[in-house]
This record gives sequence, C-alpha cells and structure tokens, in this order.
Amino acid sequence: MELEVSIFYLSLFAIFLIIILTAETSISKILDFANYIFNPNAKKENEYYSLCTKLVVYTAYYCGSDRLNEETLSELNNFHFWSISENENGKSKIIIEEVNEYFKTASQKGISKSDILLLCYKIAKLDIHNNTYYFRRALFSAAFQTGEFYQTLHDICEKLGISVWDFSDLYKNYSKEYKKRTANTTQNKKGKKSTSNNTQKREYKKRDYKKTKNNNQQEHKDTSFVTLTLELLVEAMKVDRSKMVCELDVIKAFILKYDKENFQERVLEVKKYLNYEYIEVHVEEICTNIYKQFRQDYHKREEILKLLFELIYADETCTYVEYNFLKKAANMLKISKTSFDFMRMKFENRKNKKQENKQQSYSQNGNYQKKQNQNSSQPKYTSELEKAYAALGIDKDASDKEIRACWRNQIRVNHPDLMESKGAEAVMKATVKCQELNKAFEIVKASRGMK
Repeated sequence: MELEVSIFYLSLFAIFLIIILTAETSISKILDFANYIFNPNAKKENEYYSLCTKLVVYTAYYCGSDRLNEETLSELNNFHFWSISENENGKSKIIIEEVNEYFKTASQKGISKSDILLLCYKIAKLDIHNNTYYFRRALFSAAFQTGEFYQTLHDICEKLGISVWDFSDLYKNYSKEYKKRTANTTQNKKGKKSTSNNTQKREYKKRDYKKTKNNNQQEHKDTSFVTLTLELLVEAMKVDRSKMVCELDVIKAFILKYDKENFQERVLEVKKYLNYEYIEVHVEEICTNIYKQFRQDYHKREEILKLLFELIYADETCTYVEYNFLKKAANMLKISKTSFDFMRMKFENRKNKKQENKQQSYSQNGNYQKKQNQNSSQPKYTSELEKAYAALGIDKDASDKEIRACWRNQIRVNHPDLMESKGAEAVMKATVKCQELNKAFEIVKASRGMK
C-alpha cells in the first residue's frame, strides 16, 4: 500500500516537471492572467503601450519612412521591457509584428496630421507615465529617420504634455545626430571622387544629365497631375448624367490655374471625353495612378478631392450617387475620414447659405412682380406666357420640376461654349437662343410663383 502511494506521488512530480520544462508559454499565460487579476490597471497599461507604438509608427510614416531603423526599434524594445502583456523572450518578436501591422494599416488608410494628434489625445487621456524617457526617444528617432520635422514634433509633444525643456533638449540632440549622419554620407560620396580632370568632366556631365533628368521628371509629374485630375473631374461630371455648364466652368478654372498655355487643347480634350460613357473601372484606374504618383504628397491628393467637391457642388446639389462617388474616390486616394467629413461639411454650409440668399432674393422679386402684374393688363401677360411656354417647348400642365429640367436641358444643349468648333455664327445664334430661353423661364417662374 505504501509502495503504491509513493509511486503515485512520484508520477505526479514527474508530470509537474514535464509541464515546467516543455510549456513555458502556458506558464507565461498563467502569470499574465494572475497579473490581470491582481493588477486592475493591466488592461489600461497594455492599451497605453500599443497606442504609443502606433504613434511612433504613424509619425515615421507621416515623415516619409516605410520602416523603423534599428535605433528606433531598440528604443521601442526598451520602452516595452516593463510592459505586462508578454514575457521578455517573445516581446521583441511581438513588437516587430505589431510595427509591421501598423505600417500596413497606415499605407492602406493614409495618415494625416489630424490622425496623429488624435492618437496623442488618446494617450494623454489614459494618464499613464510608464517609461516615457524611452518612448520620447523612440518618437524622435522615428521622426528623424528622413529629415528634421520641427513643427510636427512640437505639436505632438504639446498634445502629449511634454515640457518645452524636454522637447528642446531632445530636438537638439537628434538634430545633431542627423546632421552628423548626413555629413558622413556626403563625405563618403566625396571620397569616392577621382582627382583627374577626365573623371571630373565625366562627373560634371553626370550632374548635368541628372539635373535635366530630374527637371524632365518634374515636368512629367506636373503634366501627369493635370491630365489625371482632368480625367477624374470629367468622370465626376458624368456621374449624374447631366453635364452642366457650371461644372464645366470649374474644369476651365482648373486648366487656367495649372496649364494656361495649353488651355484650348485641354478644353477640346475635356469635351471629347464628355462624349464617352461613365465607367467605374476608369475611376479606379485613375485613382490608383494618382496614388502611385503622389504617394508621398498627401496635400496634392487632398487638393484633388477638394476639386471634386467643387465640381459636384457647382450646381448646389449632391445626390446619393455623387456622394458615393466622392466617398469611393477619397478611399482610393487614401484621404483620412476627418478631412473628408470636414470638406463635406464646408461645402454643405456653403450650399445652404447660397440657397438662403436665393430665397430672400426670390421673395423680394416676387413681391415686385405681383405689383407689376396688378398694374399690367391681363391679356398682354397671358400672350407673353403662352410664348414663353412655346419657347421652352413644354405644356402648361407640366409640373415645376419638369419645367426646370426642360430649361436646364435646353440651356445645356444650346450653350455657346459647345458651339466653338462650328464657328462664330453658331456661337452668336446659341447666345441669342440662351437669352430667349432664360427670358421665357423667368416669365414662367413669375406666373407660377416658383423659387
């Protein structure tokens, strides 16, 4: 009996040893679980460490880096050394995976300064101050990978509540290191140069070739910006299948600003593109090309989206189809949701103000028209009204919406800008026709009390 009991206890001890030797991860998980039980702030601290890592990655991406260098990664490892989530051995591997994941989301979504400042607000709200020394060093190291970004770092530190003295000390140290790094690279390049005259001539030729190549690349980039933006604007114009003159005016203003020399050619190209049908595949191709060309230039992509908003809100309406088009373009150009919402709110407010002003002017004109109608004779007014309906080509029984749509369609078809290719006489006839249509529409509006 005693022998059996001793064998049983020996087997239990052996099982316990096997678990200790082979299942380190399970023990670490048990320890983590114990930490969560005995430390109520464990979840909050883990959130703090992950948000700080995200801020370091987003800062590096915003400053033009696609990865973190060894120095920044070592500072991040030091920062995560006392975190709760994992044991020391698996911690560095998890940090690299987390960093890669954040870089992936940053490239997919597109990071603006407002996103970074929102992260700073979340970190400051948690009110945890663990290992801030290493976190600050990792943050400055990430920003100084590609250059000196004083204003960006100043705004981040201000949101995080870092003092001015700490900021100035860190900025001085990292700017000195960055200058040394750049000086070493330039010295290495100079050391490779040969002293002979023939090699110097070759180098001068190379420099001239590089300058001309860079200039040609810049010119190509500018022209591609204009062409791609024009293609996207034309596709936006074709979304609601009503090619308005006010929308065409937005495109003309864009051409005058960016390519004034080739104004006539560009306008003819736009009018040619307008004859084609709207296809979503074209929009996707254009947006992907714009993002490839201007991946590092977020402001350029934001400017293109602003132009799309101006074109769609030119007729003071934004339909459901047009809104979906804008949203899709913003997602494909990797514009942040905050800037998209801000633009939409801005243009909606502008549209509402214009409509309020129009209503006020209509009410004033309506009172004046009533007085005129009372003074004028009834038979003359009815004959003018009949002529107005005949000029618009619509019956008296038609609704207000049908009359407005008919007038818009007639103006769009007979606009002088669309008759430029047919000659001066055609342009003159089109202007006279548009004046008659506008006059007829005003008469019908006054008779019906339309706004």
